[in-house]
Amino acid sequence: MKVKVFIFALLSVFLLSSCEQQPLLEQHRTNKKIFHKFDPDQLRVEEPILITFIAPKGIVLQQGKLEGVSMYMGVIPLVVEQHTDTSWQVKVWLGACSDPQMRWRGVVPWINATTNKRGYYQFEFTTETN
Repeated sequence: MKVKVFIFALLSVFLLSSCEQQPLLEQHRTNKKIFHKFDPDQLRVEEPILITFIAPKGIVLQQGKLEGVSMYMGVIPLVVEQHTDTSWQVKVWLGACSDPQMRWRGVVPWINATTNKRGYYQFEFTTETN
């Protein structure tokens, strides 16, 4: 029995020490925060929605994704386009579902171009059925 415990402990130490630790992605941890706003203010499904992101200079937003929280709606890609040094936009259409007030979660990865630090910006919102 002691041999089995010893072997298990030895294998555990070997496996844990041989794993390469990955850097954690940081949410909202730029030197300044990333912000977003919607147009129109009252979000509805099956209508165009423009999301504008304001990020500190030197932060580069990458392609993100949008997923339903209150109901599975698949993964909708967020194709983020840069407009100025600090503003980014994405246009999206959301499909209708049986939930009259659908909750959504968006995730947009970012990278600091000067320090190579990475993270992601996460936000949630609700849409109403037309």
